[in-house]
This record gives sequence, structure tokens and C-alpha cells, in this order.
Amino acid sequence: MLFHTLFVVSVFLSWEVVWNSPQRDDDDTPWGEEFKRYGWYMLLGLVWSGGMAKLDLRFLWWLSPIVFSLILSPSRCCRAVRRWT
Repeated sequence: MLFHTLFVVSVFLSWEVVWNSPQRDDDDTPWGEEFKRYGWYMLLGLVWSGGMAKLDLRFLWWLSPIVFSLILSPSRCCRAVRRWT
């Protein structure tokens, strides 16, 4: 969702936008590439959840679907592209 938001904001700000077709072969995505792409989202989830835990732990549980999704995004994407045979 954050990728698409960034894409739309970039279009509105008249930045150069390149939307390449994804790779279509059987190659697995390396963990390093996933952390390079989604590491900032994971860091955002960690900082956000840490801040909410410090303010009010009950509020963190309410936000848990969002922050845990951000924290787990690199591992989820790597597992999604791998074949489970």
C-alpha cells in the first residue's frame, strides 16, 4: 500500500515515475533485496510500535494489525515469491 501511495504522490508532484514490469521467471528474491526495499517500512513499524507501547500499551494492541504487517513485510514478501514444494 505504501508503494502505491508513493507512486500516486510522485505523479501529483510531477516526479519521474518508472513502473517496470515485474520479473516473470522462477528466480527467488534474495533476502538482501527485500530488506533493501522493505527495510524502511519495517523500521517505521518498529518505531511506531515502540512509540505506542511507550505512550499506552492498550493502543498498541489496537494498532497491531498495521504495525505488525509493516514489521513482517520483508519476510512476508520473501516467503510469497518462494515455491513451497
